[in-house]
Amino acid sequence: MAESLGLLNLFQEIAKLYPSYLAGRTTNKNDPAHNLIVAEVPRTLELLSPDKRLLKFEGSAGKGNMTPAPWMAVYHTDITTSATDGFYVVYLLSLSMRRLVLEIGLGATQFEKRFGTGQKMLAKVEEGASLVRQASDYILPKVLSPSTLQRISKQPVHLLDGMRSPKHEAYERCSIYSLSYDLASTIDPVSFENDYKEILSLYCEMVGSPLVPEVEDLPWTDVTPNAKERTVETSLFVPLKPKTERKVGSRSSPARRYSKQSDKVGREGERIVFELEKRKLERLGRLDLAQKVIWHRDYAKDRTPGWDITSYDEAGKKIFIEVKATVSNSITSIQLTSNEWEVAAKPEIHDRYLIYLVTSALTNPKIEVLADPHAYVSQNRLEVTVASWVLDLRQKQ
Repeated sequence: MAESLGLLNLFQEIAKLYPSYLAGRTTNKNDPAHNLIVAEVPRTLELLSPDKRLLKFEGSAGKGNMTPAPWMAVYHTDITTSATDGFYVVYLLSLSMRRLVLEIGLGATQFEKRFGTGQKMLAKVEEGASLVRQASDYILPKVLSPSTLQRISKQPVHLLDGMRSPKHEAYERCSIYSLSYDLASTIDPVSFENDYKEILSLYCEMVGSPLVPEVEDLPWTDVTPNAKERTVETSLFVPLKPKTERKVGSRSSPARRYSKQSDKVGREGERIVFELEKRKLERLGRLDLAQKVIWHRDYAKDRTPGWDITSYDEAGKKIFIEVKATVSNSITSIQLTSNEWEVAAKPEIHDRYLIYLVTSALTNPKIEVLADPHAYVSQNRLEVTVASWVLDLRQKQ
């Protein structure tokens, strides 16, 4: 049945089937509605997407226990790979199943982790959406048609329909831009799919814009009070899956966005690693070396050696640690300065040069240790590319 349905028909079918599916309270892979949500809609969105190389598609009715209304999302992997972080394109059904919302919205969970639940969190979500919107408004006339510009909303969406769901109340405030559809009204299927393509184009332009902040760069991203007491899970680096090869003739995407990694997040990542290295040496009984660990950010004698932390390994040899931190739960690429990469490649240093990848830095930090990145590149296991050039505007001597 689903094979012959267009995108609009898929959502109409979900709205019809979901109430009876929800009555079962737990997800069931064999239910027709479940297949539409987690497989058919994501597959159709992927087929409709002009350039899908950096996109991930997902649909959910909940994990185990069902959510009162399902959602189907598209993530740009430079920003996020899950519904908990960053911002993304998402279709949301209202609790009554009468209304469908297509929005670019923030992930609510990242705000819950910082502010808990309740009115303070809701206010922060709405403020965050407003700040991202203000930075993005200049893009709208470039990518949206006149009719879409007239219809697009910059206000919180309506999902509750007089019912109660704290999560959906948060989702209402997460909206940066949205289009809403009354599923009982006549909707043109072609225009409906064109709306998706326009909103996706807007989203990709936002991701590529250096003016649009990521959530980690918003002004209230404070380090949690119990940061020093957190247990940090550490593991060895495992390369991610290869990038999908670009198809011949495919449309080029906006310039890739690299996280600015606000000073607050970067400093917290470095602090976590600094404390971790000191505790490691203390456990080894090397209190003398623990006292010699250097955090170069605040080290007046040498603030920019090409790494962030100087520490020691189990044998007492110096190791040189560069820290890359994010509030997201994954890192797909990092930026290194020319100084950092030159130092990482030095014959006398490269086998003791490590990059500590700190994810969820402000909440539940985890660390992957990438040892000798230069070896990964020289062995063709990872790729390094030039992200920018510096043009000196002074006349050459």
